[in-house]
Amino acid sequence: MKIPTQYHRALAAWCPLALLTIIAIAPVPAPAQQLSQLFGNAAGAISKVASVQVAQDYFVTAVINSTGNLEVIAWYANLNSKQLVRQGTWYAGPASAVAISSPFALGAGVSGVFTTATIDANSYLDIIYWQLQPNGAISKVAETEQDGGALAVSIASVYYRQNRDPQFMTAIRNYTGNLQVSLWYLDPTYGIELSGTAYAGAVSAVSIACLQDLHSDVVTAVENSLGNLEVIQWFYNGSAVTRGSTAYTTTPAQSVAVVPGVETLNNPPFFVNAFCTAVPNPWTTVSPWNQDFGSQGGGVTAGIASQLAMIGHNGAAITVSTPYSSGGTYSLWVFDQNNSNQFSQVTGALGAYATAVSITLVDTSSSSVTTFAVAYRNSAGNLQIQLWNFLWG
Repeated sequence: MKIPTQYHRALAAWCPLALLTIIAIAPVPAPAQQLSQLFGNAAGAISKVASVQVAQDYFVTAVINSTGNLEVIAWYANLNSKQLVRQGTWYAGPASAVAISSPFALGAGVSGVFTTATIDANSYLDIIYWQLQPNGAISKVAETEQDGGALAVSIASVYYRQNRDPQFMTAIRNYTGNLQVSLWYLDPTYGIELSGTAYAGAVSAVSIACLQDLHSDVVTAVENSLGNLEVIQWFYNGSAVTRGSTAYTTTPAQSVAVVPGVETLNNPPFFVNAFCTAVPNPWTTVSPWNQDFGSQGGGVTAGIASQLAMIGHNGAAITVSTPYSSGGTYSLWVFDQNNSNQFSQVTGALGAYATAVSITLVDTSSSSVTTFAVAYRNSAGNLQIQLWNFLWG
């Protein structure tokens, strides 16, 4: 079910970097609610992959390549000619983990910029702010390192500062094994500056997402010291990061994912899906949450998984996961509210053999079809990308 929404916040109209102006070509809508494969492309050998949409029909993959270094690749999905065109590539330093985020995913009009967060050879947190040029080239705008050690990392772009500087937040498992959440911004001289940091208890895995609501808040989903899913709210304001509500669960969590839900949280008289979490335990369990951190329909389980990734769009959640083994065909599942306002699995599909997976939105310009990409490590150990359509019923 598509939930009518409206925007209550917007990113600043001005950005210190040039923005892309891109006209999207909407796919032809179809009446049936289903998943269908489109087209794809491939690149060289990788061990890990993350991906994010940076504009309509444009997305970026950040991989750890065969040399153990960060490699960033831009892609253009030409929905008219049915071709996935490789754009610019940038090679960076050694990395053992990688995460990526873009303000475009907030749906507030900024395109062509993104941020990566990696754990480098010294176990430092390395953050790079990038720009995708109109000709498809990638430019590195700014970079900073935070010492002290990081063991797991996630990153989320958040709404701009009042003075219009871009902001983003990182969530890491630090050298003590605890959760560390930090707010960063890009200053007018293109330096990445730390605004503030807050902490929570011991975690093993972490994911962070910015909510699209009236407040300046993000959500972290973690595997806590008990091995269960724990969801924590954080507020960011100026130089401060403060902890809000916490939801403790008894859901086992071998890894975690969290994504924002609908673009407004004041939809009286009904609560709406503010965000969704997903964990493999080993069954894929996806749960919607409302703005009061209450369960919005309970957890829904799908196939057995060892590693998963997730995107959210219009209150729905789409997961991609690998089997509970060293590899196998990846699984896609779509979860949404049905007419009784009960969150449930609405469709699914199987892809190709994969040992590492990521997922990103590609084109959201149509109200009846959503195009997304699955980026994965294929049976040859190389980066493979497959585009899919989800046709709304």
